[in-house]
Amino acid sequence: MGIDKADVRFVIHFSSSKSLENYYQESGRAGRDSNSADCILMWRFSDLFRLASMVSSERTGIAKLYEMVGYCIDPDMCRRFLISKNLGDASWSTDDCKNACDNCQRKNTNKSDVSTLIQIKTDKLLNATKQLLFDQSLTKQERITGPKLIDLMTCNKQIQSISQKLLYRNQEKPERQFYEYFISWCLIKQYLKLDFHFTPYSTVCYVVNNDNSVDNEHIELMPYLLSIKEELDKDKVTEERSHVDAKRKRIHSTEMVDLT
Repeated sequence: MGIDKADVRFVIHFSSSKSLENYYQESGRAGRDSNSADCILMWRFSDLFRLASMVSSERTGIAKLYEMVGYCIDPDMCRRFLISKNLGDASWSTDDCKNACDNCQRKNTNKSDVSTLIQIKTDKLLNATKQLLFDQSLTKQERITGPKLIDLMTCNKQIQSISQKLLYRNQEKPERQFYEYFISWCLIKQYLKLDFHFTPYSTVCYVVNNDNSVDNEHIELMPYLLSIKEELDKDKVTEERSHVDAKRKRIHSTEMVDLT
């Protein structure tokens, strides 16, 4: 980044770095004067595939990218602990964070009214996703990109039904964000894998089944931050709307005086 300035108060990433080592170096520009500073990292699902196409030819590029993705999507572990663990610093503990990262703040500031961490058994959802990928490759003779896979999952009734039960929302369709998180997690855990197609002008990333994946009995539980903020926001909007309607009625019922 080439920044030699001690009093940087903000470092904002509009996309993730290619590795945790790079992110640590880049975010380390903030607060070199020992005063408080904020590091903001913005992450979206498409970043994974854009960055994967850039590092696909590097020997450890994908492995390091997956570490970075794991850092971005982890809903529970201290962010600073994840960095120190990746860099081999065994002396760091989550107590050293002192609520500096979003995950520690969430756990230690009583925000259970807007979100709750659940552990999801994903074997059925993973099998349905693998079957979807297999059917696409067999019947349509095509491989699927990450965003296209999410589109198919949101329209697949079997996957929707499984997801609704996992998220305890039988009457509500899961958000697209859940499927994006699930596919990212499956790639990190190598239950699915990326396949690359190289052209003279670009590198295309496809999501494919991993034949070397573990059986259902050894699939890890997936941590997921189940948000109930949406429901709270809807209630808040309804309440605010009722206040506005009441004010509107009082205005219309009040006799208007012409002062001209």
